[in-house]
Amino acid sequence: MKSSSRLSALLAWISILALGLAGCSGGDNAGQDAGQDAGQDAGGGDNGGGDTGPKPLTGVTALGASGYSTCAIVLGGALKCWGHNLGDGTTDFSLRAVPAASGLEGVVDVAGGMDFTCAVLSDGTERCWGGNVSGQLGNGSNTPSNTPVPVDGLSTVLTIGARDSHTCAVLADGRASCWGHNAGGQLGNGTYDPANTPTPVGLLTTAETIAAGSAFSCAMLQGGGGACWGSNWYGKLGTGHTFDSTSPVDVVGLTTATEIVTGDDHACALLQDKRIVCWGANYEGQIGDGTTSDGDYVNITPVVDIDNAVAIAAGGRHTCAVLEDGSVRCWGLNTEGQLGTGSFEGPRSDCTSGAPACSGTPVGVVDIDNAVDIVAGASHNCALLSDQTVKCWGRNEVGQLGNGEAENSATAVTVTE
Repeated sequence: MKSSSRLSALLAWISILALGLAGCSGGDNAGQDAGQDAGQDAGGGDNGGGDTGPKPLTGVTALGASGYSTCAIVLGGALKCWGHNLGDGTTDFSLRAVPAASGLEGVVDVAGGMDFTCAVLSDGTERCWGGNVSGQLGNGSNTPSNTPVPVDGLSTVLTIGARDSHTCAVLADGRASCWGHNAGGQLGNGTYDPANTPTPVGLLTTAETIAAGSAFSCAMLQGGGGACWGSNWYGKLGTGHTFDSTSPVDVVGLTTATEIVTGDDHACALLQDKRIVCWGANYEGQIGDGTTSDGDYVNITPVVDIDNAVAIAAGGRHTCAVLEDGSVRCWGLNTEGQLGTGSFEGPRSDCTSGAPACSGTPVGVVDIDNAVDIVAGASHNCALLSDQTVKCWGRNEVGQLGNGEAENSATAVTVTE
């Protein structure tokens, strides 16, 4: 999650606490709501309380996405998720937003990998749930859990990043820790050994936010710089070459970043002047320079046609940006509608990878004009809107779009509960 969204979520949670519970009657409303939603089947159904049919998810303060699911922090700091890996003690998936993570409260950040999700709480601790083959839950074991488990040894977490099978966290003192899979050196601890508990990232002491990619990780640093570590296929560390590094190395030429995001094999940064630069792989056009070259983009490269971005997100092989006017543009792979153009075809059919649909130039997402933030899973995106509702588009086989269906959508659909 972006640092601004995490702060909004924390402030919203604090304001709810300040209201107190005096004057409330009829028991715990959160528990009642959970009970009502528990009766909802995967396709929607009766929401309880006499309401029939699904309704838009409202009161959302921040979003987080994993490979095949999405989670929303709602007013009060609770989580509602859709797709798979709900953390509710089951292995079920949901086509609509449902209470998740077995009643966690005070959530201020959420992020996920391919088969797991993690949440930061207001007290600085972290909980994770889902797959754990590589130790990505960080609890000292390699046993999966369908309910949240505490991450060992962390009590000052500010924000997190996760992807595939590893997780990273920024701590209050500017240091960072990572854990999980490490075949590319993505944990940044100088080794290629996996870890099922958090391990310090090199000499990193000025991290503000962190993002996890496929076998690599990146951090935005105080002052606007960036550092990456791990596998350097396609030049995705941004170092001017393709040599791997098991410890943090500076992203060359990056000095005014306000946000860094990572995909499978590329990374992007939003700059202070609201332009965007990307580096790494471009075989689907995910760099956004107007081409779909299969060369290694080892240096930061400007995204064309955007000079007013306020938020960015990177999926597996695509990238999206929210603009100042509330519109959204995306570029890269489009075979599952992840560009949101209303079509699963084009704009280009000559992608270097052989895929039949991609764009090396940012294209507009239809039916969104009031977005304030955006997150991306492997092949889907969700935008937080100014009215605190959510729209999603792209891949949807397990309900990661949250609209009550399990079909991909090339247009943005409203998340319901």
